[in-house]
Amino acid sequence: MKPSGRRYSKRVGVLLGIGLLVVIGAMVYPFRAHDYELQLLLVLPVVFAGALSGRTAALVTAVPAVVMFHYVTQAPSERITLGEDAIALGTFLASALAVGIAVGNRADRLEAAAQREEERRVHDLLEQVAAKESRVTLLEQIDQQRAALLRSISHDLRSPLATITAVASDLRDDDDVDVITRHELLDTVSDEAQRLDRLVGNLLNMSRIHSGSLRVEAQPVDMGEIVNVTAIRLRRVFTDVQLHVEIPPALALVDGDPVLLEQVVSNLLVNAATYAPPGSTVTTQLCSHGRDEVVLRVTDHGAGVRDEDVEHLFEPFWKGPASRSSGLGLAIVKAVVDAHRGSITVTDTPGGGATFEVHLPARCDESYEVTGDG
Repeated sequence: MKPSGRRYSKRVGVLLGIGLLVVIGAMVYPFRAHDYELQLLLVLPVVFAGALSGRTAALVTAVPAVVMFHYVTQAPSERITLGEDAIALGTFLASALAVGIAVGNRADRLEAAAQREEERRVHDLLEQVAAKESRVTLLEQIDQQRAALLRSISHDLRSPLATITAVASDLRDDDDVDVITRHELLDTVSDEAQRLDRLVGNLLNMSRIHSGSLRVEAQPVDMGEIVNVTAIRLRRVFTDVQLHVEIPPALALVDGDPVLLEQVVSNLLVNAATYAPPGSTVTTQLCSHGRDEVVLRVTDHGAGVRDEDVEHLFEPFWKGPASRSSGLGLAIVKAVVDAHRGSITVTDTPGGGATFEVHLPARCDESYEVTGDG
């Protein structure tokens, strides 16, 4: 038998069994007699065939074994008579079949076990290959993100630094700068410093997200207050674009992390301001969906999002064809919203543009009063 329970084909087993049968028949033929103990050796080819190729091969080999038994126990011309010869022939046939079936069944079980073991090994091997492929894919993604991070640092961080350096140089070298110009230059430095702060904050948050250390410090959050404070802080981002804020007089509280939720509002507003055309309006709305959800909606009238880009929009470092962002803001928004058990969608704005809608679970029927727009 082959190793690990693997066996030969039935044809090979039958042929080898018949070959052995001929050899044994030739050996016992000179001792032709009615002493049947020696002739019982003819059962061995049946056992041999069954061990090699299973029960079917044993049963097939048993037929010529009976013929050979008859041949070596009496002359071919003699007829089988009822009595001792017939009983001997029947006994031999029953013994050959019983032994062949027993040995063949065992061979079948061994082969089935070997096949199951081989299937298990193949399955384990495929799992190992899949795990290695997944690891290679992950490493490729990490490498791509590392390259994207370097591009982001080299471009997005160096640009405001270059502006700050240039303005500082002008202020240092020119002592005759008038007050208005000086204030404008200092405002530029302040704007670029805030831009740097947002970029560094996004990079740190993305690092926390990738390392799995992003934690939500949950507490009752007033989303109206967050929107108002963020809108005031980003007022210089909207120099060429108007920002309109709509907050209802009564709004449910959100159970979440105020720092992370402020990052969500800030990134969505900066994204809208980046793509909104000059003179247009970015609208930020808050509303409740019953008592279960608070919805933040940010609408712009820019170029919008192409259908083929929607599935990549929230991927880290992904940039569209006309992107002017670092590719981090929306990815962080998605991760923070997911951490708050919320959801975010993007749809086309009627007339052109994009509308981002964030759904956050409300906090247990609590609400607050708000007067006027931000």
